[in-house]
Amino acid sequence: MTEDSKLVVAMCGSWRKGQQVSSTFASWWRERETIAARFGLTLTHASGDFETPSDLKKYQAYRLPRSRKRFEDEVRKGNVRSLDLLSMNSKPDGYLALDWDISFSLGQDRTCGILSMVGIATKYLRSRGPESVLALLEELVADARARVKLSYGFAVVMPRDFMPDSYAMGVASAEAPAFLVYDANTWLDFAGRSCRRVLRNVFAYNVLSREHLRIKVGKQPLSDWIADSDDRGVTSELGEGIFLWLVSARPRGINFLNWDSPHVVHVRKQLEKFLLFPWQTVEDTGSVAEPEQ
Repeated sequence: MTEDSKLVVAMCGSWRKGQQVSSTFASWWRERETIAARFGLTLTHASGDFETPSDLKKYQAYRLPRSRKRFEDEVRKGNVRSLDLLSMNSKPDGYLALDWDISFSLGQDRTCGILSMVGIATKYLRSRGPESVLALLEELVADARARVKLSYGFAVVMPRDFMPDSYAMGVASAEAPAFLVYDANTWLDFAGRSCRRVLRNVFAYNVLSREHLRIKVGKQPLSDWIADSDDRGVTSELGEGIFLWLVSARPRGINFLNWDSPHVVHVRKQLEKFLLFPWQTVEDTGSVAEPEQ
């Protein structure tokens, strides 16, 4: 883990039935302020996407608190499709995609329906032991599930230059290794729309559907393949047909979440042999070769 690495927790799904989206964004904003304050941070920028034209430009970052009322007015009108909140308190170089200390996103995503995402610079997590990190992840997943019916998700630590929050949305950084670039491009182009049944990649912390666990690895379902060897981690049910796959059964500190931790690389390489990932099985038609169930 480097000095400027970032933890990203990304959860995909759909709004819960009967969800009042405007009140959801309002309460979500207040709760993000509370989470940021726990790390000694305040929210400094907001951006968003809107259902109809607004005097706020789509995806442009506006400074807080002076622009807050304008965003609150759009939320109140029910005109917000997605909302991003960031803290930029540590003298950034000027790149919002790179230099945030904490980042939150919620709403319509171009790939996987509704995206709920949290990003935290790992310098704020360095003192936490493995149990504390796992407790934080459990809390953040539960927070996402309160609003979103989950289909898929993951938590990963990546270097700042990989733009990990952008990676979660399917935007590749040229600084990332080639397979992550292929992964991100494939996810953005089409694979994300099959997120409930297509396994994007493997990281230390994976939130999977029952359909994911039925994917055939050779002649057996993924669930059995995981259970067949202690070095493939453990799965546990979270409820509503959603499961946690913790690749390392004995995580040590936050380093176990690194995208290239030896344990994760070992498991990823094993699954690559079965061509499970969409970035390995892109057909000429521009669609994913669906994994066998």
